[in-house]
Amino acid sequence: MSMCMQRKSLLNLGAKFLRVFILSALVVSLIPSQSLAGVMRDDEAKLAKHVGLPVYEWKSDSVETRGVAILVHGLTMHGAIYDKLARHLADQGLIVLAPDLHGYGRWADAPSEQRHCKECGAQVCYQKSRRELLGLVDSVKETYPSLPLYMIGESLGGDMVLYCAGQRPKAIEGIVLSSPAIKRRVNIVPRVFWDAGLVSHNLFRQVNLVPYMKKFASEDPRIVDEAVHDPLVRKRLTAWELFKTMRTIKASLRYADQVPSDMPVLVLQGDKDRMLKSNAVCDLLKHLSSTDRTVRWFKDKGHLLLETAYLEDDTLVAVDGWLKTHLNSGNMADASVTGRVKESVVSSN
Repeated sequence: MSMCMQRKSLLNLGAKFLRVFILSALVVSLIPSQSLAGVMRDDEAKLAKHVGLPVYEWKSDSVETRGVAILVHGLTMHGAIYDKLARHLADQGLIVLAPDLHGYGRWADAPSEQRHCKECGAQVCYQKSRRELLGLVDSVKETYPSLPLYMIGESLGGDMVLYCAGQRPKAIEGIVLSSPAIKRRVNIVPRVFWDAGLVSHNLFRQVNLVPYMKKFASEDPRIVDEAVHDPLVRKRLTAWELFKTMRTIKASLRYADQVPSDMPVLVLQGDKDRMLKSNAVCDLLKHLSSTDRTVRWFKDKGHLLLETAYLEDDTLVAVDGWLKTHLNSGNMADASVTGRVKESVVSSN
């Protein structure tokens, strides 16, 4: 065989080897790690059968269980909106539960007799949701008495978490409040006057919330688009339901007064929140007697921080770093959504 032929054969062999190597690397990259593959989601958590709320559950069979986290959604949202965060926390060894508050998420498909609160007749009933959340906390502690329980809530969900912390101080180890609904921001836009005119004579008329979601929910258009096109996110509420929501928000500082002084609290807040007043966090801190308070401000971030599939690394690092400290273990994997590992730096108040 001539030298030229030998060189050509070697080049062909090298090209084949390179193609096989690239294909193999691609296949391996598409296979989830053993830990991530072990995270399972149950849309009908058995733990919640006697609670009265539909509850999602995430847990991993490939890591040691180290605690339980209850995630509470905000206005218009639902439990599964936390799927990205929940899968990450489950991969860290937490059993994660996320209910649909009464009137949201899967309640829309419930039979009429279940969809409406038997006491007040309303679909959106925050009193009933608060009671059922306490029932979920009790059920968790009965099922997992030796595991620490943490509650995480965003926006209106943060108010619900504050309430539970005051009512079950011995059961809850710590709370995370993301963009807590303390004071609403008054956004005077033409649409407000239009809708006010429509509902002025009928408080039970439905208000289209999509224009407000597009304008105020997030600075990230991907997060806005995600919420607008999620079939489980409520796009309409009556004026009466919105009024009840505002009344619930007004009670948040009263709930904060009841949080025990020995309960750790993490607050996450974007400085570009267009839905609520971000500086109301200062009012919240005045009402929290907790001696273990951490506040993490996010520059140029809007309202939705956790209720999205587009979680940012710095947000996740803040939650992970806080949980690492309070779970008393350094075994949690470094938080990263994109694969970049960042140092967990938070500012304590």
